[in-house]
Parts: sequence; structure tokens; C-alpha cells
Amino acid sequence: MGPHKLQHRVAMSPLSRFRANADHVPHIPLVQDYYTQRASEPGTLLITEGTFISIEAGGYANVPGIYSQAQIESWKQVTKGVHENGSKIFL
Repeated sequence: MGPHKLQHRVAMSPLSRFRANADHVPHIPLVQDYYTQRASEPGTLLITEGTFISIEAGGYANVPGIYSQAQIESWKQVTKGVHENGSKIFL
């Protein structure tokens, strides 16, 4: 898939998990464990849940965002776990 080599053609599609706090920061370790478990087969492609790109783009409680430093740091922990399992993750 482009520059990314996957081991198979099965991918995990986006699902709304509503596992973020009131500031839209993904809960660690809950979110990290969730995606890391699903990346247990190396070469898996994971597409995360819908994620707000700004406070104005939001509309639901407990949906993760990617516009604040706290959110970015939380997602970094998630992606680290997925990458350590040899899989790919896209937000």
C-alpha cells in the first residue's frame, strides 16, 4: 500500500470507541491496549476511529482529538505500541 508493506489484505476499519476524556485526550492505557492488541499480527493495517482535528470540528463527548499537545502525546503512545508489534496505524 504505497510505501507501506503489509503482510495481508485485511485491515481494521474505523470504529467509534468514545474512549477519551472531556478534553478529547485518548485514555492511556485503555486506548493503547485496544489498538496494540489488534496489531498483534505483524503487518496489520489499523485505521483509527474518527478523530477531531480541532475543537470546532467536535460534536460528541469522549471522542479523541489530535489538535492539542496532550492528545498528540497520547496518540504517540498508541502508535508506539502498534509499531512495536510490526503493524501500521493511520489516524
